[in-house]
Amino acid sequence: MKNIYRKMIIFSLSIFFIVVFFTPQTLAYWIDANGVSGANDNADGMVAIGQWSSANNVPDGITLWDETENYSLDDLVWYEGDIYMYRHYNSTAGEEPSNANNWRYLRDLDWHATVTYFDGEIVYHNGVIYEAQHEGSGDEPGTAANNQWDSLIEDSISWTTGQATTLDEIVYYNGQLWQYHDYYTTSVPGSEVEWGIVGDLTYNSNYVYSDNSLVLYNGNYYYTTNGGWASSSTPGTNGAWIQVTISTWTSTSVTKDTKYVLYNGLIYEALVAQKNRLKNEPGTAASYGYWQAINTDQWQQYNTYVTDDLVMWDSEVWILANASNSSVEPGTAANSWNDSGSLDYEVTSTYANGDYAIYNDLVYVVVNATNANQYAPGVIANSWNLLSGYEWYDTNVYYNGETVYHSGAVYTANVASTTAEPGVSSDWIIVGQ
Repeated sequence: MKNIYRKMIIFSLSIFFIVVFFTPQTLAYWIDANGVSGANDNADGMVAIGQWSSANNVPDGITLWDETENYSLDDLVWYEGDIYMYRHYNSTAGEEPSNANNWRYLRDLDWHATVTYFDGEIVYHNGVIYEAQHEGSGDEPGTAANNQWDSLIEDSISWTTGQATTLDEIVYYNGQLWQYHDYYTTSVPGSEVEWGIVGDLTYNSNYVYSDNSLVLYNGNYYYTTNGGWASSSTPGTNGAWIQVTISTWTSTSVTKDTKYVLYNGLIYEALVAQKNRLKNEPGTAASYGYWQAINTDQWQQYNTYVTDDLVMWDSEVWILANASNSSVEPGTAANSWNDSGSLDYEVTSTYANGDYAIYNDLVYVVVNATNANQYAPGVIANSWNLLSGYEWYDTNVYYNGETVYHSGAVYTANVASTTAEPGVSSDWIIVGQ
C-alpha cells in the first residue's frame, strides 16, 4: 500500500513539473468580443486584444488615459502609475503619455525638447533655473540659439546669452567681473573692446568715461575732470585730463589735497579732503570711510560699499545685502554678503520672497523671507516651497488652483493659501468635484 501511495505522489509531482517547465508561457488579456459568434462553431471573428490596466489604482479626481480621447491643455490623466498633464492645445487620439511629446509629469521641472512651454513657466536644466519668456518648444535653455528662456540666477548678475548690458553695468562671466564702458550691447563679455575687467585702470580709447575716472596711459596716471570731453580725447591732450603722481602712502606725506596713494600693491582713492583722516593707514579699520581701494575686484574689508555692490572673494562673486555688515568676510555670516553667482542654498545668504535656491539637488522658492532666513529649505512650513513633484508636502504653502496628489486622490486648493492637509481640511476639493 505504501508503495502505491509513493508512486502516486511521484506521478503527481512529475505532472506538476512538466506543466511548470515545459508548458509555453501564457498571457492573460481582456478582449473586445464584439463580432464573435456566440454559437459553438468554427466561425471566424475579430478579437481586439487590449492590455491590463491599473484602473483600480487610479486616484480619485482623474481618469485613466484613454487612447480614444482627444485631450486639451492642462488635462490630467493617470498612466502607468504616474500623473501626466497635457501641455499643448489639443492632442491627437492615441498620443500616449510620455516626456517625448506634449505630455509631461505633473509639476515636472525637467526641460523636454518636445513639450510646449508657456510664458512664466520654470524649468531646471543643467544646474540652472530658467523662466520662459514666451510660448515655444525645442529651444534649449542656456544654448546659443536660446531666445525663449531667461536664467533666474539669484540677482541676474551672471551674464546669460543674449543679455542686454548698458553703460557701466557690471556682470559676472567666466569667473570674472566685467564692466561695459559703452551705451548698449548684447555681446559676450570680453568679445568687444568696450568690455573691461573691474579694477583694470588701463586707458581704452573706446570707453565712455565718467567724471573722476582714473586711468593708466603710457606709464602715467590721469583722472578725468569731464568724462564726456575726456571720452573723445587722449589723456594729456586737453583739460579734461589731469596727470597725477601717485606716491606711496605715509602718514607724514599726505595732505588734504591728496587724491590717490599707493599702499601694499593697491591704489587707494581719498574719499575725504581732510589731512587728519587721510593719515590713517589705508586698508585698516581706522581708514574706513576715508580710503577706497580701486584697482581690484576683490573684497576689501575696509572699503566703503553700498547695498548691491559686487565683489570677488574666494573665487566667487558676492553681492552686498546689508551695507552695515560690509566688513564681514563674504560667506562667513548671514545678513552681509550673498553668494550671487550660484543658486545653491547658502545659510549665510539673505533671501527675499520669490528668490530661488537649490538644496540637496531640489529646487525651492521663498514664500516667507522671515522664516526662510532662519531655516534651511524643507525644515518648517511657510518658509520655502519645494517646486518639483506632485505629492503634497507638509512644508509647502499652496495657493488657489494648485494641484497635488495625496492619499489616493488628486486635489485642488480652493482658498487663497493653505498649509492644511488635503482630505482633512475643506481648503481642498477633489479635482472635478
